[in-house]
Amino acid sequence: MEDTKLGRAGSNGSPTSALTIVLIALTVGMGIAAAVFWNSARTRETTVSESQAQLAQSKTENGQLQVQLTEANTKVAALEKQAQEAQQAAAKVQTQWDEAKLATAAAEKKLAEATAATGAIQTQLDTSTAGAAGMQTQADAAKIAQDELQKKLAEGTAAAAKLQAQWNESQAANAELQAKLTQAQTDLAALQKPAKKK
Repeated sequence: MEDTKLGRAGSNGSPTSALTIVLIALTVGMGIAAAVFWNSARTRETTVSESQAQLAQSKTENGQLQVQLTEANTKVAALEKQAQEAQQAAAKVQTQWDEAKLATAAAEKKLAEATAATGAIQTQLDTSTAGAAGMQTQADAAKIAQDELQKKLAEGTAAAAKLQAQWNESQAANAELQAKLTQAQTDLAALQKPAKKK
């Protein structure tokens, strides 16, 4: 009887131990799975936070590049306007220079005519004794006219030289503005390249 009871007791204890082992194994497995899931979730949260930080930094950099691009466009537009104004001023000076040259040529022609007239009157004065006083008066008047034309020619020459100096200064200013415009366009192109990459 005692052997039979012991045999039954042994038979009843074996399934309980197996069940306990299974429960422990399940508990450990669930713990491992929970740890793995927690680590995975934490890694994803870290990745998302880093991505958000990179996105915010990228937006900030893009905003800064946009500001620089806007400033560069404004600078280029201002330089283009200055270059146009300088070209217009140079064209105006060139027109004045051409007009001054025409006026100088006309004055030189008149001076040559007055000189020829003075020579003719002087010849008449030398060869004619009659009306010497009248001829002298004409010669004096012609000489005065010649002196006046000589004075106008000198003034025209001085004005032409002044206009030439202004034209040279205008050309130099135009060249400087053109160089600034080229540099600004180069800077603008350099700013636009990284802006496109972003």
